[in-house]
Amino acid sequence: MLDAIETFESAKKLGIHRTVHAGESGGASQVTSAIDVLHAERIGHGYRITSDNDVFSRVKNDKIHLECCPWSSLLTGSITLAHHPHPIVK
Repeated sequence: MLDAIETFESAKKLGIHRTVHAGESGGASQVTSAIDVLHAERIGHGYRITSDNDVFSRVKNDKIHLECCPWSSLLTGSITLAHHPHPIVK
């Protein structure tokens, strides 16, 4: 059975677009790993990139799309209204 890395590598080779949920409750380094290891073209949530200027700049410069759903993140407890990283686009 393929593991996640092999699956994403196969998807890239086949031209299948890749979205990875990262950086919602974990750190910005999760987003870096999603891009470097899983070849993510889109990041689900990614809020924590605001805590690391290098990761933020990379996502911005590489035009990696962020799928952000504050309501979902509130429901999972990953963010609170008082600590929501708004705006996520600088």
